[in-house]
Amino acid sequence: MMELTFKLQRAANLVFDYLTDMQKFASVHPVIYQIDAKRDGSYLVHEKLRIGFIPFAFTYPATVEQDMAEKKVIPGQSV
Repeated sequence: MMELTFKLQRAANLVFDYLTDMQKFASVHPVIYQIDAKRDGSYLVHEKLRIGFIPFAFTYPATVEQDMAEKKVIPGQSV
């Protein structure tokens, strides 16, 4: 499991909203260009990186779980 910690100069509610709304998250992420919702509630994430002048695109499944009362994003299980 990966755990990331960041300090941001934004309101906690705004950050939580962007971390739990996958379309908003994709709109501000530097390498994610599309996120597709799947029928099972998970997502298919599309990323594109540039290694030198060569673009490298890949996709992976992801889940997002949240604790609304605590305003926390909970690490999901691998899909």
